[in-house]
Amino acid sequence: MDKFDFYDTEYDYLTDYIFNLYNYDDKDTNTHPLYLAEAQQPNTAELKCYTTSNELLSAYMKRLNMMDKRVATVGSSGDQLLNAIYYGSEDITLIDGNPYSRAFVEYKLALLKNLSYEEFKSVSGDNISMDIFNYYTYRKISHDLSKPVRQFWDKIILEQSRDIMDTTAYNTYVTLCHPGTFYSNSDFYKFKSSYNYLQKLLRDNNFNVNYICSDLRNFVHDLDGTFDTIILSNIYDYEDGDVFATIVRDLYDNKLNPGGKIQAHYELCSSKGGGGLKARLSELDFETIDVRWGSHVWVINKPNVMEQVFPESTM
Repeated sequence: MDKFDFYDTEYDYLTDYIFNLYNYDDKDTNTHPLYLAEAQQPNTAELKCYTTSNELLSAYMKRLNMMDKRVATVGSSGDQLLNAIYYGSEDITLIDGNPYSRAFVEYKLALLKNLSYEEFKSVSGDNISMDIFNYYTYRKISHDLSKPVRQFWDKIILEQSRDIMDTTAYNTYVTLCHPGTFYSNSDFYKFKSSYNYLQKLLRDNNFNVNYICSDLRNFVHDLDGTFDTIILSNIYDYEDGDVFATIVRDLYDNKLNPGGKIQAHYELCSSKGGGGLKARLSELDFETIDVRWGSHVWVINKPNVMEQVFPESTM
């Protein structure tokens, strides 16, 4: 499927989806990207953002060694991106097929940047709730959104009459968001000191985030340059195994720096086993990280230049 154009006509087709203004039966499937996605065709983009990651990120993010490294990550929840910042990356690319990822992730970054730990908990509780989309919260954070993202949220939150603002917040939440897990997957959600540390990093703004809306099968073409860390979450669960293995191999060969890491799969108890991916890519160096509740993280390590030139003796 073609890439979504996040800048198309001031987000009209994106915001109108929130308000359910389109009669999709009248739309041309060749030109209207949201119709394509709603049609549930194979390999179509997810339209709802995950409010939080369902992975226990605190169990393995630190082990990806992202300090001063260039990182590319999926994740419409934004939690992988936030962990990359938390663990020292200053150059992060968020690449995802969801056309709402950038709008939602920038919103979450602005929340964390502007609200105290107590304020954040008061509007989100143990998980993202509709209260983060209300007018009073938005007033506190909108100045920290980029212009195109601010236009998107202004149309949804500010351009509605006051008497329907609560309804608008609710409709935005149920239309845009998957219910997420509790805030227990990352240290900065669990601990006030970690939250304050991340907030300082966000306020110092010594990092750059590049947003790309792209289908998984186009990642190798749309990513700009090479990376030290590539994070793929558990999207292996939603793709043909052979196709996914080919994509990972292309990323490994063309987009991963020597000494780099690909987090290739997060294996939940009920998900597709990472062993199948390892069998398809048996020539690569897989590392398995055990996570609580029977989950596993599969990481591919690429040798550095010296290891490639002088491999260990097999004698």
